[in-house]
Amino acid sequence: MHGHSGHVNVQRMNFAIELQTADPQHPLLRFSMMNRGAAETWDARLDAIFNG
Repeated sequence: MHGHSGHVNVQRMNFAIELQTADPQHPLLRFSMMNRGAAETWDARLDAIFNG
């Protein structure tokens, strides 16, 4: 990926984190999580990074 451009949408789905990017070649980045707690922890971290 070549830097951050535009809005990043973060969602929790089936104990995974999906990041929606502005890259038309690879619009979704998906990271599987071991459990709901791990997904919620990363959701909070990413929210703090991208939304301040």
